[in-house]
Amino acid sequence: MSKEETMVERVARAIYEKRNGAGATPWSRRSAAHKDPYLDDASAALDALMEPSKPMLFFGMDAMARDDLEPTEEEMRTAYRAMLSKAKEQGK
Repeated sequence: MSKEETMVERVARAIYEKRNGAGATPWSRRSAAHKDPYLDDASAALDALMEPSKPMLFFGMDAMARDDLEPTEEEMRTAYRAMLSKAKEQGK
């Protein structure tokens, strides 16, 4: 069984594929040294997402709203940050 790709790795691969387009050497065949700048970019991208915008929070709150669950803005903010923090932690 292969190791599951972390979120940082997934974002790095997406950046690599977007920048290099079709026909580029597959990400899986790239050296660690070649991947490092993309991993740094991915980490920076996740850092930028760490603070959700108000529309993101309200959309998330609406999506989660049920009779027994009505998260506050602060609870959504905390959950969002926790998910992104975990994604970044797995990439280290």
